[in-house]
Amino acid sequence: MIDLKRQPSECFAELESEIMAIPDNKHAVMNMPLQEAMQEGRRMAEVVYKHYDQLKQSDIDENYLSSIATRAAAFAYTVAMMDSCVKVGENNVEKFRALRQEGYSLRTELIARISYIARKDKVILKAIDRIREGRGDLDMIRDLLALYKLFSQNKDRFLQGNLDPALAERANTLYSELFHLLAKIDTDPALADEAKRTSAKAWTYLWEALSEIYQ
Repeated sequence: MIDLKRQPSECFAELESEIMAIPDNKHAVMNMPLQEAMQEGRRMAEVVYKHYDQLKQSDIDENYLSSIATRAAAFAYTVAMMDSCVKVGENNVEKFRALRQEGYSLRTELIARISYIARKDKVILKAIDRIREGRGDLDMIRDLLALYKLFSQNKDRFLQGNLDPALAERANTLYSELFHLLAKIDTDPALADEAKRTSAKAWTYLWEALSEIYQ
């Protein structure tokens, strides 16, 4: 008899090796929305559960009957993973946008303060000029680190010029936060693509049983 109450993650773990062994060019076509496909898998599992003894008397491969609920739950798990990837990606983009504006503002403020304090120091001013050349988000992030290092290397001088050390520390923190968020944003599409491939394989594995039972 089949079990309709097992956790989707447990079902996917049980079938993962078989699901992932399905070739990329052998995916079954899905002619319905994801949520509808997931519900259909669940519906068929309930039908089999209800009429298991009768269906066993047919020429259906009993493996399809006994595994239909596990296959349906494993597919549902992959759909949830796809949704999770999308939400994680959106959250990272939102966080990045919120911090990016602060990053640009802090970069501008530190450049102005350091330029004034070191207005007679050609070496520091040359370093500031290189920082000013930065364009785009990635340069801005790197500039925050460069400004923090410039402060650290000339700390006593800048403190005497009343530069708030908290600004430099914030630049270092923002650099770390923005850099890691940017890395996640770059990675999330790859994770989403992998989740889609896994879900397509899980659907193919489910469809193998569905199509046999339908017949």
